[in-house]
Amino acid sequence: MLAFCVTVVGALVAMHSSGMVAAEKPVPDAELLAAARNGMPIVSAIYAYQHENGLWPHHLDDLPPRYISEAQLSGWSYNWFYFGKWSLFRWLRSSEVRVEYDYAMPAPSWVAEFYDSESEVDKPINLVQPMPTTLPANPGDVARNTEAELLRRTVIEPQQEDHWRSLISFYVRAGRFDDARGTYDHFAASLPTPPEWGPALLAYIDFKQGHVDGGERRLRKVADDVPSFPNHVYLFSYFQWTGQSGKAIAEVNTIAGLNTFSDVGNENPDAILYDAGEFAYHAKQYALVVKVADACERLEKQRGYCESSYYAMRACAHLALGEFDKALASCQEAIDRNSQRRLWAGDLDGLKAAILRKDSTYPYHGLDEYAEPIQALLDYQ
Repeated sequence: MLAFCVTVVGALVAMHSSGMVAAEKPVPDAELLAAARNGMPIVSAIYAYQHENGLWPHHLDDLPPRYISEAQLSGWSYNWFYFGKWSLFRWLRSSEVRVEYDYAMPAPSWVAEFYDSESEVDKPINLVQPMPTTLPANPGDVARNTEAELLRRTVIEPQQEDHWRSLISFYVRAGRFDDARGTYDHFAASLPTPPEWGPALLAYIDFKQGHVDGGERRLRKVADDVPSFPNHVYLFSYFQWTGQSGKAIAEVNTIAGLNTFSDVGNENPDAILYDAGEFAYHAKQYALVVKVADACERLEKQRGYCESSYYAMRACAHLALGEFDKALASCQEAIDRNSQRRLWAGDLDGLKAAILRKDSTYPYHGLDEYAEPIQALLDYQ
């Protein structure tokens, strides 16, 4: 979900802090608009590719020559996210300004992003991206195209884990469980050691085949043998998939009590903790939400960075618990940090207003705005 964006922003802050990027004159709106118009045919090509193949391109190189010419891609970059989102962007003049079509946003749109050493500011670009006019696709044809395209990717880039995981997930969604297991076995055999996500994937297949208890036993043994952050995250994810909310909450409690955090697949630990806190909040486990926010703060001290939405998470939990002074302090910190760099959490003004009127029943939905279900870790697009 959000992991790649965190990496890019962190790198930019480091560049500016070290003086590698010099300040430049503001970019005129006309230049931003011209850049976006230049990218519009690429976005149309991406949509056309998805319409025909049932999945988004993994690289811009997947597009030419069928969907667009190689020359039209010059100067543009592309981010692919395993949970079915993507963004197309290009830098203007330096790494201070970039024009982006962001399909990872709630409403995909063109936006200009301005970076400096202290902040990130987004500015909408007044441009409507036309959608390609295509006939309805035949589901059978699309499924065949999806499988063929994923197989092509595994041949061209056999070491690229994303392709294998997407192919396996395709087989699982199609109910082709023997093909899913066989594909996993083939990929795992090519590695020095089995992938960390292997037991979780096999448990997911167990679940899809109706063997819920078998999948749980598989993951529980792994987590008991090695009680690491990723192993408990996968167990939490599994309980979400199987609708076992009580067990999922118990895993959130375990995760929030750990002192060592690491990436899980393509996800950064702060994104994982954010999703765990959002899950606990909707389960009305407000003390646990505070515990997750405390884990985020420990992560920030350990790594030097953690996305700051945990202040909003802490604020809404304190509000629900009737701890208004604590809620206000955390909410104000979230607002201050949001003024420097947009947070994942939203509706901060609404949250603050509810705190000031001491409305502990306020239904805060700000954590939902950028949340991706953590179970997407087991279901690649």
